[in-house]
Amino acid sequence: MKIKILLLVRRIQKIIILVWILGLYSCTSINNPKDRNTLVFNDNIDSVIQSIEKLNKIITASGRKFYVYAVEDNHLYVEDGIRSSVARNLGNLNDSLVFSNISLHFIRDEDSRDFVRLVAYLYKNHIDRCDVVNNRCIYSYRSELYMADRQKDLMRYIVLSDTINGFDSNRFKVLERHNNLSLLADKDARIYVGKPK
Repeated sequence: MKIKILLLVRRIQKIIILVWILGLYSCTSINNPKDRNTLVFNDNIDSVIQSIEKLNKIITASGRKFYVYAVEDNHLYVEDGIRSSVARNLGNLNDSLVFSNISLHFIRDEDSRDFVRLVAYLYKNHIDRCDVVNNRCIYSYRSELYMADRQKDLMRYIVLSDTINGFDSNRFKVLERHNNLSLLADKDARIYVGKPK
């Protein structure tokens, strides 16, 4: 009996070591697919631009200088920087009542449905977060391709040039432009060329 337990413990130890080695390898190999470095959407790019323009108007009309929304696993999170610096889960984007959540209090009632609809549309098109700082809207792009730590080399941003006043060229570099839509990376980010997803 003791021998069986000892063999089982050794087998478990080997499995743990193997999982640890595979985990370590996956963290050291940088996977930076080409899709992250070019504008690729599920829908027409002009429709995406129009949706970003509409959402920017709703967000800037709220008067908030600092604001973040994010979507993860189809759930909408909001951090308004006033009540709390922790993002609140407002619920599933498919919930017909998510627009009436009290955490959207700073968005005009007549705009709250459009806000949720536009957020869901952009999420479907690989845009799952917007950080607003001093009325500048900066969207995160292709985060499903990021590594867990969202390291600087892998982050991509989308901005409308007229909403960020030409963007901060000391912080960002342009990877691609389409009309007034710019795909940006951090200025000192190393742009890896990987396999297309």
